[in-house]
Amino acid sequence: EALLKRVFLDTMDKIGDDGVKEYEELLDKEAKQEEIEAFFEKKIPGYNVFVREVAEKFKEEMTKNL
Repeated sequence: EALLKRVFLDTMDKIGDDGVKEYEELLDKEAKQEEIEAFFEKKIPGYNVFVREVAEKFKEEMTKNL
């Protein structure tokens, strides 16, 4: 759950205020998962790589805190 929150927050930070507004509009119109994925890929090219990097960084932080 903490990882998902981190990915979400880092994503929202990366797409900026305008991107967040567009994302909220997609949610309001109940966009399909494919539409949301395409939106993130458009806003953050290589989005899957971005998510992987966030996850790796999170894992490193958790390992250091043990």
